[in-house]
Amino acid sequence: MWETITKGTPSPRTSILHNIDPISNTAALRVGKYKIVIGMTSADDYDGWHNPDNLTIDKILNRQHNDTTPSQLIIECGQKPDNVFSDCKPNESPCLFDISTDPCEYVNLADTLPDVLHELLVVLDYFNSTAVEPMYPPDDPASDPALHNGAWVPWITTS
Repeated sequence: MWETITKGTPSPRTSILHNIDPISNTAALRVGKYKIVIGMTSADDYDGWHNPDNLTIDKILNRQHNDTTPSQLIIECGQKPDNVFSDCKPNESPCLFDISTDPCEYVNLADTLPDVLHELLVVLDYFNSTAVEPMYPPDDPASDPALHNGAWVPWITTS
């Protein structure tokens, strides 16, 4: 991976596990050009990809992308279909997207490509089988960033 990061060589990886949470029953996985989304944490309807707030091309270009033109950074989604939110209900069944042709996840292909959906579910099952159960300790009021100049910092000292 170091060559990919430092020299821009092709990545040897073909998958990205975006999220897997057995407590909320949510997951997102990309393998090649396909992405699967399972479950939602905030609502019953899939609400699509969210653009980071206040992100402009100028801000992106000033972040070490001096050799990149704005057109290379813009994701063109096209017109949002009327059925975009009713077509994908990840709390009921997985949604499948072709990120190479549909980067904004408008068209759910789960019913159209059941074999691809099954392949991604198998990969997700593998990741699940290797996962360690998350541990959520009780909240500690001393960890509040407001008590540490607005930053998340180690707050417990050991001697």
